[in-house]
Amino acid sequence: MPTPSLILLSRPLYVQLAESFTALLRRVAAALRERAERREAERQIETLAEMDAVILRDIGAPAWMVNRAAERRDAQEMRLFELQFSRDVDRLHGLK
Repeated sequence: MPTPSLILLSRPLYVQLAESFTALLRRVAAALRERAERREAERQIETLAEMDAVILRDIGAPAWMVNRAAERRDAQEMRLFELQFSRDVDRLHGLK
């Protein structure tokens, strides 16, 4: 009498859990890798953006980056002007 062959209709639960956990770890690792790559790219862009607008224009940086550098320079100059103006006003008040 031949023995009936056993055909599993599904994998054991521990195998399914192990595969699910492995898939989860792969997705987490991929997400962390993408995040690290994105942060590195942002860091490089910020490093470039800290350069002077003239230098950026000379090296062929995109217009948005040159504009951002010019805006940053203008904002710094405005803060410096405001500080100097405030100091001058304080001196004038001291003359009264």
